[in-house]
Amino acid sequence: MDKKVVRKNTKKTVPKKKQIKKTTPTKPIKKAQTIKKPVPNKPNIEMDNCRYCKKDFEKGLTICPHCRKSQVDKTGGVVILILMVILMLSIIGTHFVNLYYDKPVSEADYKYNSILVSYEELVRNAKEYKNKDVKVIGEVIKVEGVDSSYGNVMTITIDGNLFSGDYEQQITFKYVDKEYETGFIEGDIITVYGNYKSINGNVPFIEAEYVVFGS
Repeated sequence: MDKKVVRKNTKKTVPKKKQIKKTTPTKPIKKAQTIKKPVPNKPNIEMDNCRYCKKDFEKGLTICPHCRKSQVDKTGGVVILILMVILMLSIIGTHFVNLYYDKPVSEADYKYNSILVSYEELVRNAKEYKNKDVKVIGEVIKVEGVDSSYGNVMTITIDGNLFSGDYEQQITFKYVDKEYETGFIEGDIITVYGNYKSINGNVPFIEAEYVVFGS
């Protein structure tokens, strides 16, 4: 049998060079910078406390934003109103005390200083004698009154015409009998000491301090 001769390949194989792809360098992508806005400083807000719901709210508000109730303090106004009422009551009380109780002068001095006037003088010269202490004499023709807490308050009308019965010369006066010691009856002749306050038509009105029987 013929032997097969195997020839060895003596050619050297050159390895193929790998092709290197050229790549262009990529620029790094810059990240977008976020600009931070400056945060304004919050002012220090003073807070107050609601006098009703006890929640906090911004100081200076007059109405609570939570319970909607007014925060205005009305105590001062109420105190002033009470003081004004007390003052008015004291003034009125002092007036009545001076009118019905206090006598700044003695009875003898008051009577001595009172001016004796007639009905005609009180009517014709009312301006001259008004608000002055006068003395009149007359006959009781009418008595009215009311029992009050400070005495028997009487409104008495007298006739100043003691010498002629042709017509009446009416003079009205108010008198307070604090001790219920004096009573007047139609026909009594009395002398009245008091302050001439006003004239109603031709009827003078006197606030009497003292009344005595007789002329």
